[in-house]
Amino acid sequence: MEAKLIKAPLYSIDKSIEPLDLIHIDIYDLKFVQTRGGKKYFITSINDCIKYYYVYLLKSKDEVLEMFKHFKREVGNQLSKKIKVIRSDRGGEYDSNFDIFCNDHGIFHQNTTPYSPQ
Repeated sequence: MEAKLIKAPLYSIDKSIEPLDLIHIDIYDLKFVQTRGGKKYFITSINDCIKYYYVYLLKSKDEVLEMFKHFKREVGNQLSKKIKVIRSDRGGEYDSNFDIFCNDHGIFHQNTTPYSPQ
């Protein structure tokens, strides 16, 4: 009986109206493939308002904070605005140093709900 039940649709979420109000970030594994430079991971940063993607290659997950600092400088110079909110999964790569950096620069770091890939 439960297998035939239809899943209820997700509630609608209001999108941000200004660039850099909300940034979605996530890190991915290249799965057994490396680039010529030995990079095994890539991190994406998506601007929620304009849906512009930034992709950076990483050798290890330890480089997440340095790449985020680079991303923050780059978009700050291009748009002359500050990042307000970052939303990420509860991955271990966003450690306490990442949270400290966000707090020092006035960026609110949100985590997604566990076990909800939507």
